[in-house]
Amino acid sequence: MTATASAAAEFMAFVDLYAGLVDMEAILRGDGGGLAFPSEPSQRYALTIGLGMRSRDARAAHHAFRWIADRASGEWAQLFAMDLFRQMRAHGQMGELAQLVQQDEQLQGFLREYRSLLM
Repeated sequence: MTATASAAAEFMAFVDLYAGLVDMEAILRGDGGGLAFPSEPSQRYALTIGLGMRSRDARAAHHAFRWIADRASGEWAQLFAMDLFRQMRAHGQMGELAQLVQQDEQLQGFLREYRSLLM
């Protein structure tokens, strides 16, 4: 296989993977209630990273965080949280996100578990 053919095959695999993802924008708007966390590992990774990177404000981040915490296993939620917190700090939104999370009992429970794993 030539380098061009290899690059084309990789690109097509990326396009197929991306086409199979759930609607990230719906999740960020808080409209992801009927959407399931993917079962395929590459899609799980792409969605987890994609939601973290697309969370530009605290409200969208809170929606995504709640969606991930509701559907994904702990390791995916932890990966998401690490990227999300970095993204929120970069956009000056960490304080507002902290306020939203403080009002969310479910996310408070997740963060207690996460904190205990780190210690």
